[in-house]
Amino acid sequence: FSSSSSIVLSNDNEPNPLPDYSALRTIPKEDVLNMFFLSPNPTSSNITLVYALEEDNANVSIKIFNMMGEVITEHEPKNQVEGKNNYTVDLNSIENISELPDGVYLCSLLINGKVQTQKFMLQK
Repeated sequence: FSSSSSIVLSNDNEPNPLPDYSALRTIPKEDVLNMFFLSPNPTSSNITLVYALEEDNANVSIKIFNMMGEVITEHEPKNQVEGKNNYTVDLNSIENISELPDGVYLCSLLINGKVQTQKFMLQK
């Protein structure tokens, strides 16, 4: 396995550690709007959702489920803006977090009636 990276030279021919992204294609708007990532994964305390909205103040709901389909916690972020958004769920604030076993959980993101779900690993 090998990886390669490039160094971009600045105007004065000094190395610039920033990569050159000019060759990357433009991501279609519909792909950006379907963006939904969880980080870090696995996690022990906080999970951050990264997602995009088509409009300001869209109806956003976040639910975390165990693998039996029971809701562990739910959130409704406010003041969300069009474009990329982040929302962090503090898993330590869940009332019965000490009773939750390590394992796989589901994070469901509902935006204006459209649901996307991702798995994440809880490792305390």
